[in-house]
Amino acid sequence: MEIKYNTRQWQHVSLGYEFGKNFNSDFTHLSGRLQQNITKDLSIQYSLTRLTQSPDPENKSTWIHVIRATQFFTKDLYLKLFYQINSVIDKKETYRSFLFTAFSLPLARFNCPIKKERLNLKKQALKVTLSS
Repeated sequence: MEIKYNTRQWQHVSLGYEFGKNFNSDFTHLSGRLQQNITKDLSIQYSLTRLTQSPDPENKSTWIHVIRATQFFTKDLYLKLFYQINSVIDKKETYRSFLFTAFSLPLARFNCPIKKERLNLKKQALKVTLSS
């Protein structure tokens, strides 16, 4: 079940709840998301997910935080930042993508990554990966 507010614009808040069985464990999945335009050209998104299992002998229940930001320079040229934290595996992911929209159709948009980087914050180093 998901509840959303103001879904006609990019700015919205949503809450979700799911439950079920995965292999031999019952699970519950709670989620929340906030999307907000800060300025005409800058938008952010924050989402929080809580996944619990019962029984959970391997301690795989987790909190996942995701932060995304998008800065538009033109309607076809923009920068995206992505940061994710997972409490179970103590993993932090950070990506930066610089994108150009090659062309748009009514139901599809084709992006060409100019540069995509995975940022390693622990070592204060920069690892560059080009994607096609």
